[in-house]
Amino acid sequence: MKANTLRTILLVVIVGLVSGILYGQAAQDHSQHQAAPAAAPKTVGVTPLVDNDVFCPTMSTGQLCSHGTTSVLGVTGAKGEQWLAAARKYNKAVEAATKQLMTEAGTVLDEKQMAALKSWFSDEFNTEVNKLLHSKGLATVKK
Repeated sequence: MKANTLRTILLVVIVGLVSGILYGQAAQDHSQHQAAPAAAPKTVGVTPLVDNDVFCPTMSTGQLCSHGTTSVLGVTGAKGEQWLAAARKYNKAVEAATKQLMTEAGTVLDEKQMAALKSWFSDEFNTEVNKLLHSKGLATVKK
């Protein structure tokens, strides 16, 4: 009975995480995009995730796509889990730094300057950086 309950709970958690990753809403890796800085307006259309995206199109500018980078780097098993933990930590730091910058900038910059700053954090930039990396062959690790 305990084993079945544990399996059911584990299955629900895995399905929830996979769904969150696919839709960019529920998984830990993508939770930051919901709490994006007020300064970073999101566009209506969301770029679909690609297996070898380095920067996540559903998250704030500069945040890594954990599944994509794991695939690009070819890390699996224990090393893959270590990489995921490091990428999540990095993404949290990027999110916190962006929020802090926007908060501090609000006390220094006027409306026009703030608009310019906010435009630098458009959610479209991750997609554009991915395109650049792909075009230069930098989204693949050659072994």
